[in-house]
Amino acid sequence: VPLTQSQYDALCSLVFNTGTLGETITMFLKAKKYYMAWQSMALWRKQDGKDLRGLAIRRAQEMGLFLEDRF
Repeated sequence: VPLTQSQYDALCSLVFNTGTLGETITMFLKAKKYYMAWQSMALWRKQDGKDLRGLAIRRAQEMGLFLEDRF
């Protein structure tokens, strides 16, 4: 899948923190639906079913990085 350096960096950060890229994000990336993959990153902000502020902040930073080279 062709990625910009910022997208690659954001996805590496996500995988480092979660241990996986997830099936949904992988599916969207393979289909080159980058916006949908970007949106799916926000789903990884929970632990034990609860939203955690720290994870929400980290995902927001990664999502910002993912879009950095696009605009």
